[in-house]
Amino acid sequence: MIRLIHCGEWKLHEFDPGEVPNYAILSHRWFADASGNPEEVTYQDFQARLEGNQERHARSWAKVEKARDIAWGLNIQWIWIDSCCINNRDIPELSEAINSMYQWYAQSQVCIVYLSDVDRTELGPSSWFFRGWTLQELIAPSRVLFYNKLWEYCGSRNGYSIDDVYDMDTDLSNRIAMISRIDPQLLKLNDSNRIKRYLSSVPACQKMSWAAKRETTRKEDMAYCLIGIFGISRMHLGYGEGDKAFIRLQEEIIMQTSDPTLFAWVVKDINECNPDNILKTHDIEHIDSLFKFNQSLHGVFACHPREFDSANKVKPTQHAMYNDEITITSKGVKFIAALWGKGLDSPFTMPLYCYDEKPSSPLGIHMRWVGGSVYARTNITSVTYVSDEPVSIPSQDDIFVTHKIYHLQDCLSNLHQNSIRLPKTIYTHGLPNFGLLERIKVSPGFLWCEEHNLLMTYGTKFPLAFATYQMTQPYNGKVILIFGLDHAKKLWFSLVEPGSQLAPLRLETRRTYLDRIWRSASQKRHESIRFTVGPWEHEITGAHTCDVLNGQPIFHINLHGSNSIDLLAGDPIPLPTTNTLMRPQKWRQHDQVFLVETNRFLQSGQDSDMVDQTELYGQTTIDNVSRRRPDSPDNSPDNSPYRSAIAEALLGLIEL
Repeated sequence: MIRLIHCGEWKLHEFDPGEVPNYAILSHRWFADASGNPEEVTYQDFQARLEGNQERHARSWAKVEKARDIAWGLNIQWIWIDSCCINNRDIPELSEAINSMYQWYAQSQVCIVYLSDVDRTELGPSSWFFRGWTLQELIAPSRVLFYNKLWEYCGSRNGYSIDDVYDMDTDLSNRIAMISRIDPQLLKLNDSNRIKRYLSSVPACQKMSWAAKRETTRKEDMAYCLIGIFGISRMHLGYGEGDKAFIRLQEEIIMQTSDPTLFAWVVKDINECNPDNILKTHDIEHIDSLFKFNQSLHGVFACHPREFDSANKVKPTQHAMYNDEITITSKGVKFIAALWGKGLDSPFTMPLYCYDEKPSSPLGIHMRWVGGSVYARTNITSVTYVSDEPVSIPSQDDIFVTHKIYHLQDCLSNLHQNSIRLPKTIYTHGLPNFGLLERIKVSPGFLWCEEHNLLMTYGTKFPLAFATYQMTQPYNGKVILIFGLDHAKKLWFSLVEPGSQLAPLRLETRRTYLDRIWRSASQKRHESIRFTVGPWEHEITGAHTCDVLNGQPIFHINLHGSNSIDLLAGDPIPLPTTNTLMRPQKWRQHDQVFLVETNRFLQSGQDSDMVDQTELYGQTTIDNVSRRRPDSPDNSPDNSPYRSAIAEALLGLIEL
């Protein structure tokens, strides 16, 4: 329902949607008395005048009457004036009006703008351009006419008056664009439907930047005045919620579009941030001596449009329709993203798939891990660019960036609780060789702290990771350690071979890997692995201990290795000489052949016969060599199925 004033009868009439006649609309700054209180003609004042009661606010009445006269002179019989046509004392009506206001301005025939602080016909700086509500009043109507304080015509937003004849001399679009920083192409449009379509293509951060220098009397109105600009059909109003209204506005925007430019904001003065939305450095520096937070932590959303002041030129690399989904959850804003960084002891960078100057310098935001898969924004006082330097990129996964920062203080003191410490190297001792296994990778990287050799498990429901160890002396070989905490927060770990069913696949995401191997891996614990490199067999075994670090329990995984001269419980099989196997087209750059054998996991219900992988370190791999385990009763040196399989494999290679 919209309430209009008849310019001839000077009476209020109500119209349902679909029955609204052509009307003009007034945009103006409200007058205020010496105490700062509004001095406008209200709905109650208008009703009182119709009943013959004494009029108040003479200058406000003069403004209303002059706007009516201009509309009448443009052959428009109806006019809408916010202070007169909305009953502000009726909360449901006020809420409906605010949610519908953009549409009312868009449907008007013409918007009459009264600049009470401009005394020339040339459009100059006016406080009208720096008020929150006037942003939609400038953009939504198809025709906007400007008048100075003497009601002299200054020009129109796009050169069009009430008729469809363009007048270049009265076109103020370029001048308005300089003042408001709104794209002049948008200002020149003279059709409300085209304006709406154009707005839908403008990045969220640019629309926010239009309001960066604007103000409202009430904090909540800084959010409510942008409802229509972002195409939000309805938003609950709650005067008294303060800065939370702007947070809710951003949540509503995310529910309608997956536009990551909404997070391309920068804080100029950290003291202007809402205290509920930030933890400053001095508030957290004493919490955890293990992890140093050199920057304040902030929620994922901005506190005010002024934080988008530098985002006016930001452009997306692709349409928001093709971006990954962004979701509002109780844990925070959920992204499907790969974080760029070197470890938990430094900030991660999440790309926003947009740029401000050139596409080769994409923008991102800095975040710090605060437990589980939850992060908080940091380094909010400067623009962040995604580095093109090689850094570790974890697998793409679901992450949550908190928008409720005030509860983090308690969480940060427990960050390294139940973390798992891994050895960097494993030494194997024996005669005559000495072996060294070195840790080369831990995944997921966004839970690994390289500085302290810790995998952080705090806040993770089912922590699981794997580490790859490479033998560097004297031969080459790899083993994979899978480890994690079970439902009772007890440590488990298993050693597996590369390529086994429990080893991670090359392009497998952490979530898929977790779903695939969680049950099997956690049921087989503290396994030892034996692998043969050259003529020597190695065995690695493990145990774990619990310790306390800075008042929090952590786990240690202790691994040790040993060498054995015995090869698979039988006499060593002489390896063929290099010359025997050398073929230019098959064995380039290889001067020795190594056999690697590893025990696989026995799945539940399997018998003693198992399938192993015998890998020839060269250009050829022989899979699924069936044999009986070395500890089987009938595995004698003279009748060994395994030795027969090896012999057959070697004969096959020689024939190549």
